[in-house]
Amino acid sequence: MTDFIAAAILQAPPLPGQPAPAPVAAQGSAPAGGTAPAAASQDPGGFFWILIPMMLVILVLPMITGRKERKKREAMLASIANRDRVQTIGGIIGVVIEVKSDQVTLRVDESSGTKLTFARNAVSDILEKAKSAD
Repeated sequence: MTDFIAAAILQAPPLPGQPAPAPVAAQGSAPAGGTAPAAASQDPGGFFWILIPMMLVILVLPMITGRKERKKREAMLASIANRDRVQTIGGIIGVVIEVKSDQVTLRVDESSGTKLTFARNAVSDILEKAKSAD
């Protein structure tokens, strides 16, 4: 069965730019010495034309999605305002009482008035935006 498939493949016309395959010997005729004929070598050039675009997609796609996520996060950090309820990367939830260019001060306990200062990048999410005073 495999001899039939190999013969059918070798009898197919070559692809453009590919060398013609070597002729196939008849099944009953073996060369003197008892060795089988050498298999025709395949040119791996066609494989690389498929591999290169696939690698580009694998490399470029995460960059595009990463850029979108980065812009979204920068917009979120820029929109932090006083009285917003936020969560930090460490899981601390508090209300923003002061916003500086690179720092945010949170009130984390209403009863004791505990305040903590974090880097602005430490805010992971805005849970509630401050209600506007109408």
